[in-house]
Amino acid sequence: MKKLLLKSFLFIIPLAMFFAYMEVNLSKIPNSYSFKRECFEQQLDSIEVLVLGSSQMVHGVNPDFFSMKGFNLSNVSQTLFYDSRITLRYLDRMPKLKYVLINISYFSFGEQLIDGREAWRDYYYSQYWSIDYPEIEKMDIKKYSKTFLYTPTRAFGYLLKGFNVNLIENYDRNGFSKVDAIEKSYGDSTGYLRVQTHEDCYREKRVAENQKYVEELITVLKKRNIIPVIITQPALET
Repeated sequence: MKKLLLKSFLFIIPLAMFFAYMEVNLSKIPNSYSFKRECFEQQLDSIEVLVLGSSQMVHGVNPDFFSMKGFNLSNVSQTLFYDSRITLRYLDRMPKLKYVLINISYFSFGEQLIDGREAWRDYYYSQYWSIDYPEIEKMDIKKYSKTFLYTPTRAFGYLLKGFNVNLIENYDRNGFSKVDAIEKSYGDSTGYLRVQTHEDCYREKRVAENQKYVEELITVLKKRNIIPVIITQPALET
């Protein structure tokens, strides 16, 4: 029995050390969530225009073209829940904020990440923004581990590259991410798949709660004399 325990102990220690090594190095890799939070928090006291929304805003609104100091806080598949929660959390630290651009697309009111194939993104907001969607699984290991957040397969791939990976290649420090729509080539098939992704996670029951999030955000903004601006971005035909 003692030999068995010793062998188990000798196996567990190297495994734990390897896991710790993975966690430490994965935590050093900037991604769109960690990078945006870092840049955002460094500019809070000077932001006059805040941009919210999903990928249409991430790749479609560049604050460099504003006449006022702006920051693009949107992210891929970001929902109205996260738009409102992040903004409300930081409002007291944005003394110069005058406008908030709120993106409303055809799918916005019926979506929560947890309902679709991009539910994994909820755990990125949990780890990197410390914001939990109320329905996420509190005991899910993705909430605490970078290895399982990235998935073991991808994490091991990063290990093989010496963790020298760039996940923010197209991101500017103003939050904008340049992606050429022509180069990305959303043809009929890829366009259909993207639309299907939105339709698969659309739930009528989410409309009321998303409406509540937007109305709460707008109410607070107006009380502070900050102007909310509703925007619906154009989309490719495909």
